[in-house]
Amino acid sequence: MASEHTNSAPPKKNILVIVSHPKDVTLWCGGFMEMHPEHSWFVISLCQANGKKKDALHFFKALDHYGARGIISNLNDHKGHQLPFEKIQHRISGLLPNETFDIVITHHIVEAFNHINNRTISIAVVRLWALGVIRSKELWTFAYQSENTIGLPEPAFGADITYDLTFDVWKNKLQMITHLYNYTKHSYEAKSVTCIEAFWQFKTPKHVIYSLAPKSYLGYYFLDQNM
Repeated sequence: MASEHTNSAPPKKNILVIVSHPKDVTLWCGGFMEMHPEHSWFVISLCQANGKKKDALHFFKALDHYGARGIISNLNDHKGHQLPFEKIQHRISGLLPNETFDIVITHHIVEAFNHINNRTISIAVVRLWALGVIRSKELWTFAYQSENTIGLPEPAFGADITYDLTFDVWKNKLQMITHLYNYTKHSYEAKSVTCIEAFWQFKTPKHVIYSLAPKSYLGYYFLDQNM
């Protein structure tokens, strides 16, 4: 798949973002959102609605900054607790707005540094897309890799779509992580704020399954589908 390096985007799109935690929106696609306020954004965060760090409040302040709509749920993945696939899929289904989207953006399935529930969320999103529950023309997943010695994410080599952030957008992104979500400047989260945001692009559910199934358990969730 060819890589597209761009700071522009097509005319107004209706875009759905589904993430595990509130901060994930800012970390992995906040720059893209800030650079493209012409798009209509709806964000679903599945965890930490009842978090002690006031994550829900911070989440909605971030959405206001991006001019986005959204909702946050209270699934509990505290200390690496693995959530059942069926529970995640059911929760996403119940939070979806009754809309058709141009793009749905979510976590990637096989990123080495990815949280186990992020991977399950990604599989659930792909399955709901395949079933027509999520109505979207295409799927984008975050495209990052961790090849440095300290395990920090970097834009994946050969990612289909990359956005070079301006200095001001990158600075706003960092300030949201450190000032809004209250992570220290030496935290993993702050050090993960990249100046490039990257995505893998998929046009059909088959495209995802055939590309990634050999590297994950993805195929297992589609055994009952004629795909």
